Amino acid sequence: MLLVLRRDIEIRYRITANCATNALTNDACKNRTMTSTPLKSALWRSIGILIGYQGAVIGLAFALLGAGELGLFLEFVLPCAVIALALALGAILMLELLMIARPGAHLLRMQLLWGILLTDMGLLLLIISEWVMPVVMESESFRGVMHWTHSVTTVPSWVVVVLISVGCVLLARTIRCVLATDQTEAPST
Repeated sequence: MLLVLRRDIEIRYRITANCATNALTNDACKNRTMTSTPLKSALWRSIGILIGYQGAVIGLAFALLGAGELGLFLEFVLPCAVIALALALGAILMLELLMIARPGAHLLRMQLLWGILLTDMGLLLLIISEWVMPVVMESESFRGVMHWTHSVTTVPSWVVVVLISVGCVLLARTIRCVLATDQTEAPST
């Protein structure tokens, strides 16, 4: 992320310097004040990803606290939060690396984002459905809270398989596009 910020700042400095010294009137000079700073956009993007990935964990935490199950809260919420945090940091890293490799490839970035989201949400659903919910649903008070809120506690296995499969296909396509572009840009020897 720091490399992206440094490169963006250098590019903006060069555009500003060229506009000031050469009195250029091209689009780069006109729009130099219209864009947000790279640090601000990277920071908000990262915060949004971190909060978004913790959504299922936050819902589980509120349901367990509402049911008065502090023991189950401590047993499951922290490991799930750590797993979600690791997946979120991986997503941030992949997006930032793509922005370094292909700064203007918006469609490629969206394809990567959807691939990451579908794969990671499939993994989180798998963890919650197969590891957390079978143990948590043994609590009578938690089942009451879930029934009262009309919540779904597990998803069918095929949903997880479809999410992970489609996400992996999108990730593979993104990697293939980046590598294909790298090979065409490499100087021939």
